Amino acid sequence: MMIYQSKQRTTLLQEALPTTDLLILACTMTRESRNLINKETIQLLPKGSLIVNVGRGPLVEHSAVLEALDSGAIGGFASDVGVGHPSKPSEPWDPKDALSKHSNTIFTPHVGGYCDLSYSRMAEAVVDAIECVVRGEPPPVWINGP
Repeated sequence: MMIYQSKQRTTLLQEALPTTDLLILACTMTRESRNLINKETIQLLPKGSLIVNVGRGPLVEHSAVLEALDSGAIGGFASDVGVGHPSKPSEPWDPKDALSKHSNTIFTPHVGGYCDLSYSRMAEAVVDAIECVVRGEPPPVWINGP
């Protein structure tokens, strides 16, 4: 996993965290990245650091974040993604749980790419893919292709 910090490339997360005041996660979700930020990695951050997750909810172990917020180990947490909750698995987070209600957290909808331009380009991509298939060609983006 590559981490970019102050224009220097660092190969290990553990090397970068001790000097990271603002950690922004924009990672994909893999087996290796699940709970990437957990009790152990949070302890490596400088006291008062901020964590922002705009990648995927399970990158962060939310119970560890809550514990770190309560102890003052981190100064804040912001996210536009969540891990769901048992009563409503389709919802990104429970607005009534302790992390959501914490005074040093901000949760927002995961809608950064929703605008007229993005919808127009998505529609164009769908039409292009359909036209390829109709012509007997593979679509430009084939997620589950052979």
